Amino acid sequence: MILILFLITLMVSSSINILAYARENKDSIYLDEVVVEAEKIQEEETKDITSFVTVIEAEEYTNRVASVSELLAESVGVNVKRYGGLGSFSTISIRGSSAEQVAIFLDGVLLNQAKSGIVNLSDIPLDNVEKIEVYRGTSPAKFGGSGIGGVVNIITKKAKGEVKNDINTSYGSFNTFEANAFRSQHFEKFNYTFFYNETFSDGDFKYYDDNGTKYNKEDDKKRRMDNNEFESRNFLVKLGCDLKQDLNFMLSNDYFFKDQGISGIRGLAKEANLETLRNITQFKIDKSGLFAIPLDGQLSLFYSYQKQEFEDRKGEVGIGNQDNSNITDAFGGNMLATYYLLDAHILSIYGGSRREIFDPEEKLVSEDLQEKQKRTNLTFALEDEIHLFKDRIVVSPSFKYDYYKNDFSGQTPYSFATTKGCKKSEGFLTRKMGMYIKLTEWLTLKGNIGKYYRPPNFSELFGDRGSIVGNI
Repeated sequence: MILILFLITLMVSSSINILAYARENKDSIYLDEVVVEAEKIQEEETKDITSFVTVIEAEEYTNRVASVSELLAESVGVNVKRYGGLGSFSTISIRGSSAEQVAIFLDGVLLNQAKSGIVNLSDIPLDNVEKIEVYRGTSPAKFGGSGIGGVVNIITKKAKGEVKNDINTSYGSFNTFEANAFRSQHFEKFNYTFFYNETFSDGDFKYYDDNGTKYNKEDDKKRRMDNNEFESRNFLVKLGCDLKQDLNFMLSNDYFFKDQGISGIRGLAKEANLETLRNITQFKIDKSGLFAIPLDGQLSLFYSYQKQEFEDRKGEVGIGNQDNSNITDAFGGNMLATYYLLDAHILSIYGGSRREIFDPEEKLVSEDLQEKQKRTNLTFALEDEIHLFKDRIVVSPSFKYDYYKNDFSGQTPYSFATTKGCKKSEGFLTRKMGMYIKLTEWLTLKGNIGKYYRPPNFSELFGDRGSIVGNI
């Protein structure tokens, strides 16, 4: 866009100078035809006009020092809980829902896991985010997984024509440091994007400690937060190929690592520690005009790996002494077809499959009793967006069916809290009807009615360390 404006300005100023020169010399000047060409930048548009959605664009936080959780907290109907300062555990609630009832996607890959379903927002660096879509209550069919509270879709940056280089660093209180490096370039048919982020902080701020006696002010004192330091690294690479104007390929890999101390209640834990490693690999194909008809198709394949190691051998945090290493593998794919019928219907068909394997390891107990917990999910969704009276009324009915197969053939090391040898299959049917009515240029009415669900997580199905007994 900047290039186009520059060329237009250059042509206008050149024309003025040429006309002035022609008047002075009284001679006619003939110019050859000038053709200005520019690549059209195609942005991923938010669909489902009947949904209550807020879109946070990159321009809104470019010059701010903020985090994903802080930006989401500014959205209508959103409540974010932060359990500390920078880098601390953060969760989101939409319209009074629990954190597990909000589905969070990163470039279209679901981050919620079958083990707990809660996503830590602090594990998503903001500097590489292009935009964030917040769907309150309802969501379009392009998201296979949906939450009772809503959906948060986080989209990372990608190449947009011109070469772009961006390097920035910052340093602040409590030995807080952040560095980012970004580069993207678009050739005739190929494009690439590289992003690297490194952040660390001691997090040793001062706070008032009530010494566990809330109503006795005499023993309160000011303490410095211990064991609250963290460091994180994020590396993202995207490789794209545009074989034709309407056929695009994209291969991406997103690597994230974080090592943080866990200060616990009142900041008294000295040695508890949590390490998180997450890697997501994704391959996408986008095709417009399939079979020479107004049909767009998208195919996505992904593999997600996450490893969390929590060490609390002195029992400073949680229940008893712990030294756990949990690995979650998830892989699958989905397909989305969008058919535009007579400019009055936008019909979307979604099909997806996801396989998830949770592999726990309790290092302080016998490993022979520990078995993998598995879940297979199949999803089919159908949605129609009907435009009436020159788009003044839009009706959007949708149906989605989810099939879950859960398998846990063993037991946890804590057999008193575990349902042993479990297999359970169940299906859920989601129904939604949305309506959009544009009464005037300044007044629009929206409404949605539907039935949603949240599948039980592995802890609820199979039990955990003792606080939850398996329920199948």
